[in-house]
Amino acid sequence: MNADHDRPRDPVHDTGDFVDRLAVVGERRDLRPGGVLCIEGDLGTDVYVVESGELLASIGVVAGGVIERGTARDLRIATHPAGSLVGELSALSGGQRSVTLMAGATGATVAVITRDQFAAFVDADPSAGAELAERAREQMDRIRAAGLFSALLGPTFVDLTPDMADRASWRHLAADEVLFREGDASDGIY
Repeated sequence: MNADHDRPRDPVHDTGDFVDRLAVVGERRDLRPGGVLCIEGDLGTDVYVVESGELLASIGVVAGGVIERGTARDLRIATHPAGSLVGELSALSGGQRSVTLMAGATGATVAVITRDQFAAFVDADPSAGAELAERAREQMDRIRAAGLFSALLGPTFVDLTPDMADRASWRHLAADEVLFREGDASDGIY
């Protein structure tokens, strides 16, 4: 209930922040420290708003040519603090989860929003679509970079991978565009 009125909040038309308004429509789920919310590769059907604590996002690591997912060996690539929107990529696409999400050291409380609730919410707030698309691109770039660095560096340098993924940027080249030429001064790893 809204403190100012004796009626439920209307999250679609509320003047608060998009994520705050979205959290109102979700069901609460409490996670103990280390509790797993979803595993990389699972079908994504829900979106999550972190209300308290934090969620740790990780990707499986390659061990003996096989990707291990949902284990203690996973490579942490991001921390999502309270106020974060998580899981929108796979929920909207109906695809597989790109990361494993688990509660941090103090546990977490999340609002669980179904795909249908989320789609209706975005439809009602068209300005959110552009913001979500940009966030989705950034998240996918980070996940791709972390996977590439993990594969290149192997388990010996697993602690460096998240920092390197944060520093990576993607450069899209047009047909016939030259990235660098032999003899150019080095300014990065390509």
